[in-house]
Amino acid sequence: MSNQNQTEATVAPALDATSTILVVVASKSTSQSFKESDHSFTCPTNTIMTGRYHSGDENGQTMYEYATLKAVDSSGNTVPGTFTVGNSGWSAGQKESSSDFGAPVNQVITAREHKGDENGQTWYKTGQIYFNNRLCYIEAEPDDLSITVKESAGSWAKKDIPMIRRRHSGDENANTTYYFGKMVL
Repeated sequence: MSNQNQTEATVAPALDATSTILVVVASKSTSQSFKESDHSFTCPTNTIMTGRYHSGDENGQTMYEYATLKAVDSSGNTVPGTFTVGNSGWSAGQKESSSDFGAPVNQVITAREHKGDENGQTWYKTGQIYFNNRLCYIEAEPDDLSITVKESAGSWAKKDIPMIRRRHSGDENANTTYYFGKMVL
């Protein structure tokens, strides 16, 4: 085999308009633990939020799961390229005990900040995901992509796809529902 053929064998084939590219989690990490009543967490650059853990009341501990992304073809082979998360912004504050925040269309949650107890304010930061400067679309949250947990239970709500909505009503003894979205190129 000549050097030319060896080089050709190691170069990924060019993608045409009919190629299927899937966006999947490459690696996951967990944040440090924060006191819920006075914290702000922002995912590191070019990562997305995939989960949240909380135990106890407003003095309890909160952690987040975040992930990097990769693109794969329909055979599971990695497609070379770069993911970026951009065009981000913070939401207006919502009273935690009656909050229902959903990221704007084709955006995902990348940060959360909370001050106070269930009557305090919660803010979210969102962003758009790009692969090689191409926008990734986020499919809306069907019921099978949601998780409901008792807020104080000390349970993770996480999936291997981005968090796009969070709804909570009541104090720490009430339920919180998390919604996740599929990423599509």
